[in-house]
Amino acid sequence: MILMKFEFNKTPTTCKDGRDNYTFYEYQLVWMIANGKTIPAGYDIHHLDGDNMNNDSDNLVCIPKDIHYLYHNKPKNTTGIHRVHKSKDPTCSQGYIWKYQYRKDGKTTAFQSVNLKKLQEKAKQNGLKWTIIDPVKALKSYKESELNAN
Repeated sequence: MILMKFEFNKTPTTCKDGRDNYTFYEYQLVWMIANGKTIPAGYDIHHLDGDNMNNDSDNLVCIPKDIHYLYHNKPKNTTGIHRVHKSKDPTCSQGYIWKYQYRKDGKTTAFQSVNLKKLQEKAKQNGLKWTIIDPVKALKSYKESELNAN
């Protein structure tokens, strides 16, 4: 995939962030021209149809970077529980640990437990959602966690 790259200089007085050299891709320029403004700090331009070659202005939307990250960095969920994955850990007797991973203020944050039910309690104590996205996989995960807890 080849994206056209444009470079041009602006004086610091016209730049909100004080930089004097900007590099934009074609899709970013299309969005800025169509919307009559620059891309705000902390935001990215997303292709709605997922086709990075379709730079039609109707296909482009400006969204926060942390939301944009979720569109393109979805790990394969094997636990059936949103934001929860099983990670190898040789220090645990069972050889793995359950992790709840999420993004806060643009940074990845996680906590963990050897027991899935305790991990669920931690999530709820922290005001985070515990969402079953695949009941069959979630049941298998809970059973595995209980078997190894005994």
